[in-house]
Amino acid sequence: MRAIIRAAILAAIMVLGLSAVPAGAQQFNFPERVGGATKEFRSGTDERGGGYYVRYWEAGARYDVFVYDATFVPGPAGPRQQLATVVHALRLMKSVGSVQSFRQGKGSTIASKLGRFTCMTLEIEREPGNWEDSLACATSMNGFFVKLRASGPAKTGVVGRARAFLPAIAAAM
Repeated sequence: MRAIIRAAILAAIMVLGLSAVPAGAQQFNFPERVGGATKEFRSGTDERGGGYYVRYWEAGARYDVFVYDATFVPGPAGPRQQLATVVHALRLMKSVGSVQSFRQGKGSTIASKLGRFTCMTLEIEREPGNWEDSLACATSMNGFFVKLRASGPAKTGVVGRARAFLPAIAAAM
């Protein structure tokens, strides 16, 4: 059982995109406001000295943005492979009961100043009967890897708002 829990934790770390960031990543700008979303916090590191993590909030929607050196990408290196790690992590989380259920939706791409993001929608049941909609997107550009996770209560339009937020944050960065 401990091995399963450790695997779920490691998978969750991979989903969050925690990894080392070189000093060059300082070039990214994370403004206080992007569209209707307000920055809650910016973290330069995690407890291991890992990547940039910025959270924005907008009326029922949470946007988590991760930026890190592409040479330190945890797991498979391409955007599609990184999104596959999200599904893998959710399967592990379901096996230990930290997620009740999830459904993988459609894949798509979103164009932005940073390049084309590869995305997928998800529906996640964290607690019985408590579903949230989510959009996970990833791209790599100029030696950096950028990932966005957006989530909010089901059927509140969070995925559509995230599709608008992504190009806006990319342009601001």
